[in-house]
Amino acid sequence: MWASVRQDAESVIRSVFEEATRSGDFQEYWHFHKLQEFQRNHLRYYQDPQRILAV
Repeated sequence: MWASVRQDAESVIRSVFEEATRSGDFQEYWHFHKLQEFQRNHLRYYQDPQRILAV
């Protein structure tokens, strides 16, 4: 079961990457991805996240 879940996830990631690269939007997509990752993994631990983002 886990092998098929992993294959599905890899397929989705690959298709997103290929489409972003093909359309020329990769830099914009990657910036969005990194910002979302930062917010999800780090900002929730700060009392005043807007202050961190303003820097």
